[in-house]
Amino acid sequence: MSNGPSITAAIVTFDRPHTLARALDAILAQTVPPDEIIVSDDGWRESTAALLRDHYPMVRHLRGPGRGLSANRNHAIREATGTWILLQDDDFACDRQYVEYALAACQASAKPRICHARFDTGQRVVEPQRIGFLGFVTKPASAGSRWPQALAAQALFAPTALLRQLRFDEVLRFYCEEQDFSTRAHQAGVEAFLIAQCVNRDLAPDAPSSYKARENAQQDVNRLYYRAKAVAANCRWPSGGAALFVGIGLAHHALAMLRRHGPRGLLVAAQTARSLRALRSKGPFYG
Repeated sequence: MSNGPSITAAIVTFDRPHTLARALDAILAQTVPPDEIIVSDDGWRESTAALLRDHYPMVRHLRGPGRGLSANRNHAIREATGTWILLQDDDFACDRQYVEYALAACQASAKPRICHARFDTGQRVVEPQRIGFLGFVTKPASAGSRWPQALAAQALFAPTALLRQLRFDEVLRFYCEEQDFSTRAHQAGVEAFLIAQCVNRDLAPDAPSSYKARENAQQDVNRLYYRAKAVAANCRWPSGGAALFVGIGLAHHALAMLRRHGPRGLLVAAQTARSLRALRSKGPFYG
């Protein structure tokens, strides 16, 4: 145990013991080690439990809620006992000085911060990007920009209480839950702080083709939903602001699908509109 502030390292996992072991090894190699390590496990295979029991007995193994990545992250945040938390996915290995630099950065600022870092996919180093009006993440982030910076949510360091307050939206999927989280943090005045000295490693950069197909089909729906929430949060008339954004967003999407697929693209756009209505029924844009 350290004599300084208490730190929890929390990993969310789903049946990936091969990368989970490497993620845990990276945590154990930190220059500032955590006081507590927890794994919130949404999987059903015995291999994860066996790995932790046989090789990582210091880890607190928790049964996840089984409702998706966001719910699993929220569960891990709730279970953390440390004042500070390193929240990460099971396919990420943090730079050995990441916790040290992130803790120092958070403690040095009077403004609340969530720290993140660049990450190496094995083919390139991914730099921070900003979230645009329509929710696309395609341009480099810049300090002091009015647009929120997309946090590399695979490995975040922050005060535990701050992450409990912000939470991840459990309705969202396909990376949009991370962009929504980044947007709400920005709106709350939280600084997205890049730990420039560190580069974390993505241990599984290639998603399965079946996941990519679902992502391509549903990411636009999730993107429009979370951006409508963000617009509503900044409007005096939330319902009107959200409705106006949805109209603009769906029109832009329809034109993009028309250019990409020809007349068939209008059917794709119509399905997106129907799916957006269904998603909205699970969680309103405002209120």
